[in-house]
Parts: sequence; C-alpha cells; structure tokens
Amino acid sequence: MLDFDRKMPVYPIRTVVRLTGVNPRTLRGWERQNGLLSPARTEGGHRLFSEEDVERIRQIKGLLDRGMSLKGIQQLAVFPTWKAENSPEPVQTRSLTTRNTSQPSQRAAGPAKEALRGRSR
Repeated sequence: MLDFDRKMPVYPIRTVVRLTGVNPRTLRGWERQNGLLSPARTEGGHRLFSEEDVERIRQIKGLLDRGMSLKGIQQLAVFPTWKAENSPEPVQTRSLTTRNTSQPSQRAAGPAKEALRGRSR
C-alpha cells in the first residue's frame, strides 16, 4: 500500500481550484489578507498545496457557504477536525455543531443567524 504524506505540498494552485471550486484569486486573498492558508512555495515562488491544505480550503468554503464570515473563521484558533502539529489525535475544540444554539447571539445576522438556529432560508 502506498503511504501518502498528507502534509507534503504537491498540488499547484490550478489543481486546487479544480479540486475545491475556489477561485485562485480567492485562495491568494485567504492567504495574504486573512492568514487562513500558508501553502509552500517552489524556488520560483509558485504555491504548492498539501492534501491537508485542500481539506482546510474545503472546510473554509463550507463555513462560508453556511453564512459564517471570514472574520469569524479567522477567530477560530483551530477547526475541530484539524490536527495540532505533532498530535496523532484530532484536537478537541468547541465545534460549531456542538454550540448551544437555543439562544443565538444578538450580533449574528442574516444567514449566520439562521444557521445558528438550525434553519435555512
């Protein structure tokens, strides 16, 4: 069986775009402006993403699709399914799905407020 290192940067940005459906300009913004990604670079400066990076992008996209803001995603120190460095087990953190949604935050608005209540528009 082939042992694949999920942290090995192997995917160029064009492949990541095909795998995730996220625009390359958006990926660059998530890296530069939001600090949500940090892909490896080739000697020529081209971005290379790992399988873990691709999974992170899918999670970010999923949260955005549910109405969470980039600022809210930035404030999550660690996503529930992401692993801490050198940790064989997933990090146990407060998940959005385990949050007490019986009393949504007054600051939540629009799709995010509905998502907290467990309803969709």
